[in-house]
Amino acid sequence: MASSTADLVATIRCLDRIFGLHSPAPVIAALLRDIERSDSVFLDTHALYLSGRQEIVRAFDAPVRLHACYIDEGGTVETEKVAHPLLDHYQRNLPAYRHNLDRAIDAFARHDLRRICECSTRSAELAQGVIAKRHLEVLLERRRDFAADGIVVAHTGSLLGYLFIARPDPARMGELSSFFRGLGHQCRFAETGF
Repeated sequence: MASSTADLVATIRCLDRIFGLHSPAPVIAALLRDIERSDSVFLDTHALYLSGRQEIVRAFDAPVRLHACYIDEGGTVETEKVAHPLLDHYQRNLPAYRHNLDRAIDAFARHDLRRICECSTRSAELAQGVIAKRHLEVLLERRRDFAADGIVVAHTGSLLGYLFIARPDPARMGELSSFFRGLGHQCRFAETGF
């Protein structure tokens, strides 16, 4: 579930390795600030991160482990082209985003995995207004069938899928694979967290 930021950070880390350096997070953030809005893929902890300023507002030390089953709907999203429409969308829906953000901060602070998944789902629903995912509605409809705890999307990308607090058993993984294959996509399974 990478991004253009992941590509930039991978390059920085490769250069660090070649030259025997270690670029700390604030240095990486400063480098990214001059290039583009970025996500927090270079951090070693969950955090509230302002992508426009490359600024960590709050870090959460408790490890959060979730399991994802996701697909890539295909296509590309040019980050720079969607930046203004995305920010405009956030402004138009500021009360809903602010409420979800407050709930997410509280959920991370309490290490409440169920509420984290609920906030992720709400965020996915809100994001439909700017970079819509073709299959979000069917994922929402079938969520209970798969006992998924939430839905996750790449807000400036083409990935979407289910979140699980506990790793799905082999039978459930087979059902998920079949479901996504029926949508015309190969699913992937990943464990999230640090």
